[in-house]
Amino acid sequence: VEISKQDITDGSEIPGAKLSIVNENGKIVESWISEKEPHQIRRLPAGTYTLREELAPYGYLTAEEVKFTVEDTGEIQKVVMQDHHPMGRLILEKTDQETGEGLKGAVFELRSEEGEVLEKLETDQDGRAESSLLETALYKEGAFQEEITYFLEEIQAPEGYEKEEKIREITFQYEDGKTKEIQRTEEIKNRRTPIPQGDTPRTGDRTGIE
Repeated sequence: VEISKQDITDGSEIPGAKLSIVNENGKIVESWISEKEPHQIRRLPAGTYTLREELAPYGYLTAEEVKFTVEDTGEIQKVVMQDHHPMGRLILEKTDQETGEGLKGAVFELRSEEGEVLEKLETDQDGRAESSLLETALYKEGAFQEEITYFLEEIQAPEGYEKEEKIREITFQYEDGKTKEIQRTEEIKNRRTPIPQGDTPRTGDRTGIE
């Protein structure tokens, strides 16, 4: 039997996964750490088995168990297990700096490192907005390379409020092999737009009044 541990996106072999094969009686008959080439098991008796991922490599999700049957044949029988990547979701919470009240109507652009606008997010009546699911990292030849950095900029403030000027860097930190969706919450507070001096007459001030 030949066991192939693959990245689901490109089919490349994933090294570093701890794998086991369990027979119908629940006994582990083989355990190993995956490498860059498929793992071969010789003279495995015919029967039904379960391929189990005990521990996924950093940056990957633990795969579901794969059941397979070994036939009574001299041919090499191939079994494939694929690992997914976790995805990220950005959550915005926009509030009044003084009262903490949620602010509706703030508009943000979420951009790639190349400056491409990937999404526009607008806060609802509770001051919240959520992105779609985002890729969290770059992978090459079945291995985690680095986290992807996104850039968040407020392009329109709620009416009566000042726009945040800084551009925020957004990344999603890998948690474990079971967390499929990594959430990151950005709390953003806005100040009210100052009222220019002189626009509102002072009580008792008769300057300029005829």
